[in-house]
This record gives sequence, C-alpha cells and structure tokens, in this order.
Amino acid sequence: MQVLHNLCNIDRTAKFIGNYDNTIKDNLYTEKVIGNSTYCLGFVKDKKTGYYIPNSAINDIIKNILCNISNVYVVLKKKRYEKLYKSFTYIKKSIDLKEIFKNLNLCTSIDFEHIEYANKDDIKNTNKVEELRNAFNDENENCNIF
Repeated sequence: MQVLHNLCNIDRTAKFIGNYDNTIKDNLYTEKVIGNSTYCLGFVKDKKTGYYIPNSAINDIIKNILCNISNVYVVLKKKRYEKLYKSFTYIKKSIDLKEIFKNLNLCTSIDFEHIEYANKDDIKNTNKVEELRNAFNDENENCNIF
C-alpha cells in the first residue's frame, strides 16, 4: 500500500526512465518504466490516444527492472485537454533549464506566460523557472532565447 501512496507523487520523485524489454523480469507486461531507488511505475501506450497510461505499480528498484536507464532531468505537467505545459513538477539539481530547452527544442510546447514550478517552497527551482520565463519574454515569442 505504501507504494501506491508514493506513486501518486511520481511526477515529483522520478529520477530514472527507460524502455522495458522483459529480459530481466518476464512476468511483467509494460513498455516504459519511470521511478527511483525504491519504487517505479510501468506504462503502456494507449492505441487510441497515443498517450502512455500507467498499468503497473512496482515495488522494486528501477535498476533491477531495466537494462538501459536514463536520468530524468525535468518533468513538465499539463492537463490532458491543454495543448501547452504550464508547470514544472521536477527539476534535477544543478541542471541549466536553458540548456535543456536548447537541446530538446521544447519551446513550442510551453506556455511561457503561465509556466511555474509546482513546489513554491523550492526557491532555487522556482527562480530557475522564473529566469526561463523572463528570458523568453525579453527576447521574443519565437523561442530564440538561446
């Protein structure tokens, strides 16, 4: 039951992500796995919507489930009916948001006018998001902030 409670905050606690290929655990049906050092969540792609939906709550270390693991650097959140992201729920420590956006070309997916960091008590990351918003607004709305 503790795993389910923790998985409700997976958008704020996930540190790793990877594709599942059933070479380690063959009794698990899932496609993508996201999690941290104590629990993870499996996802399958919904054929109708194209979104990944959760299908497995896993009480295991993600490194025990995946062969190839990638770090999670940022997590953006939006409501399903919204086109643009308006909230960061996770930003990895010591990450430069401008560098992430430059490398991944995410600018067209963000509502820079309303973007915010979900945890207002985290001043450092709140300031990072504010700086990114200001850089976008100061330059222009074509995302030429880099």
